[in-house]
Amino acid sequence: MKRSIIAVTGLVGVVLLLGTDARAAIYIYVSTTGSDLTGDGTSSSPYATIQKGVDMVDAGGTVDVADGTYNAPSSPFVRIEKSLTLIGQSRDGVILDGSGLSTTAWAKGIHTTADNVTIQNLTVQNFGAVNYWGYGVLFRDYAHDTEVEGFVYYAGCTAENIKSQNNCYPMYANCNQNLTVHNCLIQNNLSDGMFIAKGSSGATITDNMVLNSGDHGIWVGGAGWCGPSCPDAIITGNFIDGAREGGISFVASDNATISGNTVTNVAGEGYSIGALSLKDGCSNVDVFGNTIYNNSGTWNGYNGTGNGIGIDGTPSNINIYHNNIYDNTGYGCYNYSTVEVSALSNWWGDPLGPSGVYGAAGSLGDAVSDYVDWSNPLSAPIPEPGTIFVWGLLGLVAAGYGVWRRRRAG
Repeated sequence: MKRSIIAVTGLVGVVLLLGTDARAAIYIYVSTTGSDLTGDGTSSSPYATIQKGVDMVDAGGTVDVADGTYNAPSSPFVRIEKSLTLIGQSRDGVILDGSGLSTTAWAKGIHTTADNVTIQNLTVQNFGAVNYWGYGVLFRDYAHDTEVEGFVYYAGCTAENIKSQNNCYPMYANCNQNLTVHNCLIQNNLSDGMFIAKGSSGATITDNMVLNSGDHGIWVGGAGWCGPSCPDAIITGNFIDGAREGGISFVASDNATISGNTVTNVAGEGYSIGALSLKDGCSNVDVFGNTIYNNSGTWNGYNGTGNGIGIDGTPSNINIYHNNIYDNTGYGCYNYSTVEVSALSNWWGDPLGPSGVYGAAGSLGDAVSDYVDWSNPLSAPIPEPGTIFVWGLLGLVAAGYGVWRRRRAG
């Protein structure tokens, strides 16, 4: 009897110890004042490096990073290969800095190859100097993102309240489905502010600020080396100021809602055709509630189209309605195809409607090209974004009773 009691007691002790370890591995703490050698990942004895926390946390757990600057000694700085949440104490307080990798080719700040990874509340900076390239936050499996290798898709990842600055590619995703990028500040980067490609369907990009991008502000799509299309995108409530190519580029893909964004100071140079580019034959795209203005065709020494909206390829079911499109030095809307595009009920900078050969006589607003149906122009600008649902309904009503015609000279 005594032996049985001892055995049971020992078993209970083992279970309790295992339970304690399991609980500790669900939530791990990291601090610049911690230690990877003597720490145990608790709040009172945190680890010193983010990678140690990532390595020690259980799948589905959380790594909590205290404010401080974490300098990258090598690349990738943080490698994530399991589902987890990486959360900083504050966005501006937790800094992952790659300055020490300025001569490392394709340096990586955070590199993930897993489903359901959430990254929140931190700054990633200085990954990718001129001529060396690099990534701030990278969702990419290099071994499985080409047709030859066979595409492997990850899903359910989130980047929220991240500042990504002075990188080459600050936010880059291949083969990542249902990716969410929300409330991030992306600024002063060498290439695209966000590059989402190679079959990354279902992307939701909302309420971000993207400033001074060396290429596109936000790119979502496929085509050529960018791989399979990226359908079913939601691009809403973003502010894009400054880009060499497109402010928002939706490319060779179907089904998108592009609403409530502000796009300004975009050159429209390179692989783009406007501040908002619908390239290479997009279909089923609703564009409403956006303000697209003051795109002068020049940015940081580069010269481009200066178009507000550009469309090419063989588009299908493109609906552009209830937007403010004005003070763009190229065209307010230029359709490079011969498929008519609906652009009903927009503000073009003049109550008469758009100007130019295919616009309204006497108008001083932005011009439109041929194959743009600009019927029922608004007589005043729409309110600031914020009631996007209401404007969407109004746009649908306008589409129902609008006079569908293409206004042409002669």
